[in-house]
Amino acid sequence: MSLKVHTERDPLLGINPWEIPPHLVAETIAEIVTEAHRLVGDVLTELIGFYAPAAHAHRPRTTSSNDLPAVHESLLREAIDENKVIDLELIPEPRQAFDPTRQIARSVLIVPLRAPDGSAIAAAYLANAEQHTWTTAELTLLRSATRIAEADARLRIATALIEERENSTAALAEFGADLASIERLEEFGPTVARAVSRIAGPDAIAIVELHDSRVRLIASDGLSDRDAAHLAAIDVADRGPAGLCLTTAKATFYGSRPDFLEDHPSFGRLLGDRLYHAWAFVPIVSGGKALGAIVCHWRLPLDVREMHRSDLEEVGRIAGLALGRLRVQETGRQLAAIEAQLSASPSVENVIGVVADAVRHLLGAFTVHLGIVEGNTLRRVTSSGLAQAEPHFEAVDLRRTAQVKASGRTMSQIFLTPGDDWTVYPALLSTRELLGAVAVLAQPIVSEGQTIGFLTAAYLDERDCGPYERNRAQLVSVMLARAIHRASLFDRERKITHELQRSLLPEQLPHRDDYQIIARYIAADAGLEVGGDWFDAFPLRRGSLAIALGDIVGHGLKAAGAAGQLRSACRALAEVSTGPTNLVERLDEFCAHASGTQFATLLYGELDEHTGRLEFCRAGHVPPVLVLPDGEARIIEDRGSWVIGLGVGGPRVECDLMIPPGARLLFFTDGLIERRGENLDTGYQRLLQAVRQHHALSKDEFADALIAELAGEVNTDDRCLLVIERHKSVTI
Repeated sequence: MSLKVHTERDPLLGINPWEIPPHLVAETIAEIVTEAHRLVGDVLTELIGFYAPAAHAHRPRTTSSNDLPAVHESLLREAIDENKVIDLELIPEPRQAFDPTRQIARSVLIVPLRAPDGSAIAAAYLANAEQHTWTTAELTLLRSATRIAEADARLRIATALIEERENSTAALAEFGADLASIERLEEFGPTVARAVSRIAGPDAIAIVELHDSRVRLIASDGLSDRDAAHLAAIDVADRGPAGLCLTTAKATFYGSRPDFLEDHPSFGRLLGDRLYHAWAFVPIVSGGKALGAIVCHWRLPLDVREMHRSDLEEVGRIAGLALGRLRVQETGRQLAAIEAQLSASPSVENVIGVVADAVRHLLGAFTVHLGIVEGNTLRRVTSSGLAQAEPHFEAVDLRRTAQVKASGRTMSQIFLTPGDDWTVYPALLSTRELLGAVAVLAQPIVSEGQTIGFLTAAYLDERDCGPYERNRAQLVSVMLARAIHRASLFDRERKITHELQRSLLPEQLPHRDDYQIIARYIAADAGLEVGGDWFDAFPLRRGSLAIALGDIVGHGLKAAGAAGQLRSACRALAEVSTGPTNLVERLDEFCAHASGTQFATLLYGELDEHTGRLEFCRAGHVPPVLVLPDGEARIIEDRGSWVIGLGVGGPRVECDLMIPPGARLLFFTDGLIERRGENLDTGYQRLLQAVRQHHALSKDEFADALIAELAGEVNTDDRCLLVIERHKSVTI
């Protein structure tokens, strides 16, 4: 309840300073009357009080801790209600008497204290133990108390409002600085909630964000779980206060339940026993469009002054600018993340498969389908948002979907809403029928003037696909087109490289009565470049068996070509070399003069089939492993030497070892044991453990088991393994 005395408004403060809370006036009157009692002394009484119905719910407040007799309370009400002075000389019964010293009050004076417009706003109550005639001076003193009190209260209010204005201005400036410093959307909601709490002091706050026609509760304080659930489930299309705030981008304020229910009678049941009696719904605005809303609840009726309204609306405007900036930054981060995923996935299948979830989140869609055009068929590569695969979306015959194909030729988007004729687009119509989609966006993916794929996003709510949303879909399609084109080139090169590499590997390895060599070659995982691993085994005219395993430094077609050159050179030079060391030195010289060759590691050995003695030279390659018949395995440690192609020169180191009957010797490339983030020692220990576990298997099963056991989650390099087995029964 407010005390309305004057109707003019102070232009400086924007409020009526005479809308004074009664308790401020009453407190000042009490101080004045008490001071009069001190000055006049015994002439006034032992009891002085005042009565302010609005402030104290029709109960008097006195300077004494005792209660007034009921009859005196009724006299107080009568003096105020009828705006008159009551002067009584009483001889009350003892039970009615009131006096701190237990004396009988014989004289009572009640004077209404009037506002400038003449209305009674309080009353001064004086009682005297003796019969007393009140002088004009005394009455004038009491009656003037109201004007003095009102002037004092007005000054207090004006001072408080100026301080409040200064505090609000400082709070708004600090709020703007806080928002300017945040970089993540997650920080936005709590920052706004803190500012609203400081500026308007509501009992409960909720900050909701409107994004792609969906409402999301991003911050709250003092809100019950029930109210939080209600706000999180707001439908923008409803006509509730929050929905209207989001659709109209206009603020609404309700100071009491009757005001609120007058505009929203259907919310009576929802309010139920909730303690709220005042509300504010303020849009978070950018460019005239609501991006979200600030919802405030107060537990007491509230007269939301113009100053509070303007401050809350200013919070909404500042927050809108920050939210718009953060959304642009977040979209940039999402696009950058999608671009990074596309760049890291060189194969066509992977290039689309890895980004489906990110694209769905970026577009705010229920489902997203990404497909590639293959002739007259649009083949779905991946989807996001479907609990299980839907057969209908696996492939679409473009010859029966002329309009979608036409969209591809004209490189234009298709966006369908409930008001459009979906029958013109049969493929998109089926999306609505199967998924219950309310809106669909079809974006062609175009590369070099040709439609190579389609991105289709389905929505379960009605929406207006504006320029911002359309631009996001176009940006994604451009990134996909660039990545698919790049991946197609890589797939083509990879296929050629694989074919070249396979053609360079020996079709058949030598088979001897006492020895057998088997090989396993596994290319790097799909989407990764082919390496330069190669191997060979062939008999020499001098009676020994040559075994070679090499790894070109690098990947791709160039590495495969270099591997072919080195393999051919190895075969040609082995016959004219005097042994493994001499061969490696000749290959080093060959690499120095041949075009297109690169650095390479090599493990080359010559096996004496009669004695089991192997002479070998290791040029930068990982050492071999000898597996004895009982499963005991050891790394053949030797001094080794530098890689081929460095042009260092100088003598190489040659080593030898005996392969006992029943033993196996393992040649392999580092791809078999190497994993990212690990050193080679860890890889060797894993290999030795696998060897001991599977040594009893046949040579083929043994080789397969090692390949499977040592495979990582992602095999980033080719894996090559040679198993040289010496039979247990040796022919003499």
